[in-house]
Amino acid sequence: MFNLKLLKVVFVIVVMLIFVVNSVITTAYAQGKGRGQKEIPPGWEKGEKKGWFSDVPPGLAKKEGWIPPGWSKGEKEGWRNAFPPGWEKRSKKEQNSWKGNLNAAKNSIKEKGIKASFPQEEIEQASTSLEIASRIGVPIEHAKDIVQSAMDKGLRGPAIEKLTRAVSYGVGREVKFDQLGKFVNEKLEEGLRDEELALEVYKEVQRRHEEKTKVRKSIQEEKKQGE
Repeated sequence: MFNLKLLKVVFVIVVMLIFVVNSVITTAYAQGKGRGQKEIPPGWEKGEKKGWFSDVPPGLAKKEGWIPPGWSKGEKEGWRNAFPPGWEKRSKKEQNSWKGNLNAAKNSIKEKGIKASFPQEEIEQASTSLEIASRIGVPIEHAKDIVQSAMDKGLRGPAIEKLTRAVSYGVGREVKFDQLGKFVNEKLEEGLRDEELALEVYKEVQRRHEEKTKVRKSIQEEKKQGE
């Protein structure tokens, strides 16, 4: 009789353990899905940009052709010979002026990094991030202001690189970079950092681009109706 009662107790304990384990596994799975819904790509947290197209989170990536050779693979080869859209239409004087402004902006970032006691590697990352964003087509002054604001808020090399990638997504999407810079500053003040900040910038660029596209289509439809 005693053995029968003992068996029943053991059976109940086993059933309860199975229930608890299943609950834990289900919760973990749900949390994993929740992270996926934030559109954080594989390797993002580690600074890796391999395995997803054009350094834009899934759902936002579009083959627009604005990324320098090797950029999407985490390599920086080829970008030093890249220049902003319409470069060939600029005069030699304008081109030289742009290069001079770029060097001045990079030096400004380096000086700021030295004063803030950034490691040399992170100073170079911040300076290079500014240069690549400028070569992609972000106006130099706006790129510099965004990098400086990020540095003021304590962002370091890898975080600044993520941010400038996101800002560069606005090139060719009718984004006003002075307004985007204000948006970045607002998010920095709110305490957003790293991938959370970058993702918000990507989404804001996409939102503004879609709004302008809708307005343009609406105007075109009105013109057709008036013909």
